Amino acid sequence: WAAWAGVAPRTLSRRFVLETGLTFTVWRQRSLLLRSVEMLIERRPVTTVAFDLGYETVSSFIDLFREHFGTTPGRYLKRSSAPCP
Repeated sequence: WAAWAGVAPRTLSRRFVLETGLTFTVWRQRSLLLRSVEMLIERRPVTTVAFDLGYETVSSFIDLFREHFGTTPGRYLKRSSAPCP
């Protein structure tokens, strides 16, 4: 991205933090997690979601998901698909 923008990688990294308040790594991770929620709502299997988003193992995806959302993808999906009272 730095080459495309015509700036040094370090400059891009600093600007990214200034503009978003997040490092590129954190922003990318959150972006992937949000996409994973969309995919799970579409009823895609957790294994498919993990590998489609580039995680090396399903467990690494589940661990990060749990760390961020406080529950596993399967439980998150069950909770989000429960009918409202």
